[in-house]
Amino acid sequence: MWVEIFFFSIYNILIVYVVTASNVNGIQALFYGVAVGLHFIAVSHDLWRKNPTLYNVIGRYVITIGIIIGWAMGTLVTLSSFTQSLIFAFISGGP
Repeated sequence: MWVEIFFFSIYNILIVYVVTASNVNGIQALFYGVAVGLHFIAVSHDLWRKNPTLYNVIGRYVITIGIIIGWAMGTLVTLSSFTQSLIFAFISGGP
């Protein structure tokens, strides 16, 4: 369970970084937000079903911190377009 929480947190960091760093605006931002939000809810629910006690005590906070780290990186860190493309390619075919 810890491994899943850790890797989904890293995965969430990458997703939020790409969405934030790509400067998506308007209706596209709305669609990104809804799609990514539903994805986060589905993953969180799946992790909760596997081990509700561990998820409620620690897991949900680790995943939330991952989302916040991804947002901070997206606003503060500028990676090359090649690196952003690699991250986008990874998350497009991710778990």
